[in-house]
Amino acid sequence: MQQAHSHMAGARIESLRASALLHVCAVTVAELLYSARNADEMQADEERISRLGVPHIDRDEEQQVTLTMKQLASAGQHRAQHRCTPNPG
Repeated sequence: MQQAHSHMAGARIESLRASALLHVCAVTVAELLYSARNADEMQADEERISRLGVPHIDRDEEQQVTLTMKQLASAGQHRAQHRCTPNPG
């Protein structure tokens, strides 16, 4: 994440986060977790992201996305192509 690579970016991100002006949507969270290279990196990214505000779209679907990404990471397949089935409910 940019904060780890640039002191100026880190300071600005922290300022926005502390002011509750920085949010990230569940889709972006999923994309960021998807780019992790392994389960440990994904866990570290998730911990950093959890400090941001996340406006919820639909909690059940958000949780399913995160669960699926973690399962893929644990199996070493988090970048594997897979088909998502729509939520019937």
